[in-house]
Amino acid sequence: MRKLSLITLIIVLLLTGCTHKKPINNLSADEFYEKAMIDFQNDRYNKAITNFKNVIFQYPGSDKMESAQYYIGESYFSMKKYADAINEYSFLINSFMGSSYYEDAKYKTALCYYHLSIKSILDQTDTKKAEELLKEFIEQYPGSKYREEAEEMIKCCHIKYIKKTLDSGKLYYKIGKYNAAIMYYEKALAMEDSDYMIEPIYEHFVLVYKKIKNKEKLSRYREELDKLRMNKPLDK
Repeated sequence: MRKLSLITLIIVLLLTGCTHKKPINNLSADEFYEKAMIDFQNDRYNKAITNFKNVIFQYPGSDKMESAQYYIGESYFSMKKYADAINEYSFLINSFMGSSYYEDAKYKTALCYYHLSIKSILDQTDTKKAEELLKEFIEQYPGSKYREEAEEMIKCCHIKYIKKTLDSGKLYYKIGKYNAAIMYYEKALAMEDSDYMIEPIYEHFVLVYKKIKNKEKLSRYREELDKLRMNKPLDK
């Protein structure tokens, strides 16, 4: 991963001529930051982004620069502009090593990919990226306050993969390719966290074995399904 130091960031800003701009309205870095935080706290995220950027580009190297960068990401996240938020969090991660916002930015980056993840029947690239980053986050911060949420999201990613696998099996079932359907159902059953999807998996086995008149396996999965439903807690 590319790792820029704060010194490198300041040099880039100097080379682009940002330090030659006169401060807008003669506000200090602290005043711009305060204005930005007021906008952020009142859901005026675009205005907040503008003033956080003023802190960064008008006053490179100020003690508010790191925080301003983080809250640009937070502003995009609050507007559900997850791709933009990823860019801003990633910039902070790569530019401010050892930042007090590092853990939060790492978690929020994974969370953005999780939110970008689409329906199970479609491509799961963002889901896989979310899972990868969440696992990396837990490994790096095992005692994090976000750990429980991260583990729950990883489980949800696994459930999406299972649903996608079942969807593939259902498509083969619909066109009469029953052996291929069984192969996908078996794959779904073997996947991590399949226990959370065990009932629909068994239901699909029952359908396909009934269709091909495999009485032995039909009986087996019906029994498994009945046991599962008998042990299922009643909804209150």
